[in-house]
Amino acid sequence: MTNQDSHTPEQLKQQYEQIPYPNIEIEHSVKKAYEKLYIDNLVTSYYLRNQQVIDPKDKLILDVGCGSGYTTLILAEANPDARIVAFDFSQKSLEVAQKRLNYHGFQNAEFHLISLDDVNTLGLQFDYIQCSDILYLLDDLVGGLKTLKSVLKPTGILRGNLHSKYQRRNHYLAQKACKLMGLMDDTPSELDIEFIREFMNALKDNTMTKRVTWNADLQQNDLSVLMNYLIVNDQGYTIPEMFEALNQADLEFISMTNWREWELKTLFKQPDNLPDGVEYCLNEASQQEKLALYELLNPIHRLLDFWCGHPDTGINFTPVSEWENTDWENAKIYLHPQLKDEPWQNQIISEIQQYHPIVICPYLNMGGGTLTLESNIVSVLLPLWDAPQTLAFLVKRWLILNPIDPISLEPISVEDATNKVKSIVTILEDWGYILLQHH
Repeated sequence: MTNQDSHTPEQLKQQYEQIPYPNIEIEHSVKKAYEKLYIDNLVTSYYLRNQQVIDPKDKLILDVGCGSGYTTLILAEANPDARIVAFDFSQKSLEVAQKRLNYHGFQNAEFHLISLDDVNTLGLQFDYIQCSDILYLLDDLVGGLKTLKSVLKPTGILRGNLHSKYQRRNHYLAQKACKLMGLMDDTPSELDIEFIREFMNALKDNTMTKRVTWNADLQQNDLSVLMNYLIVNDQGYTIPEMFEALNQADLEFISMTNWREWELKTLFKQPDNLPDGVEYCLNEASQQEKLALYELLNPIHRLLDFWCGHPDTGINFTPVSEWENTDWENAKIYLHPQLKDEPWQNQIISEIQQYHPIVICPYLNMGGGTLTLESNIVSVLLPLWDAPQTLAFLVKRWLILNPIDPISLEPISVEDATNKVKSIVTILEDWGYILLQHH
């Protein structure tokens, strides 16, 4: 490990030695961190890029700046058959990380005491690189991205995130105030943290920086004070700046990890009935322009959290909403593996038996609200919990479970049943709950 690297200031290393991040109890389970597991399950990002369902078994994953091992545990839980390599520049953090993985029974992770500049010394190329809450702290963002790209397989995917300049603007004002008071000249001490608490509590509650940035967690959690007020090198970025950094590093944007939370049309009162001029404007906008407009209108996301990869290595595919009959005939329909949660399956079966509407999935809305389906529809999809199925199989099951048109009381035709199943599957695929792949 080098004592100083070109990306991260030494003072930042000392902060993480002082309190490993995140400061979460080793015993804390991530089994119910549904959205985090969904995002870092390799199936999710690979499907978005290629419309292919991969098997994470034996895939090689890198956890950059793993800290106390919370992200490593999420990667291990989401991809139990993958091999995980994690590194950090803090010895104290790695000790906690190793204990965390051991406590939860995972043996598929190894830890290294190195800095970002030394990642090539591992001598490995990775299928997936998870780099969370790191990039916005680097002195050289583009250089850091290039370093990570150098160990990313040609078809691999990199997850990174940046602090939002707009959402965090008041936090940056607070950090400047701390600098002005001399609190960031050296590694912050417990006295500095306590001074901030006394200072903020003494301010009037309607003082803007206090009103926007101060909360109950900061009263108890030293790490929260460090990460919001005293963190060294905390830099904010905009969507255009994010795209520019990716471009300079020769990386191709794939998607925001919480893509449903960035849907521009959801900001409108009637998204399906927009004025013609507005509809035309949105249809003509590029993906980058839509994301940039969203952050200007509604800067609610702390992180600009994204997936990217080597340019021109993704597979071109036709969106499911545009499939022809032959596409459907040659496809297998999968349930996303992260939804194969036994307690939820048992709950669904119970709801079906009572003919109750079913929320899909109550634990995983990815910011898109909730999707509710009638129990007779979900009954058709139950075999997906056991194995992928063909459209023809689900249509046959539909005709058995829903043989009669509820209005005309006439038998449902194969064509009508096919169209109904296609419609439901297309909706669920758009939500990321169901995956389709040609065979």
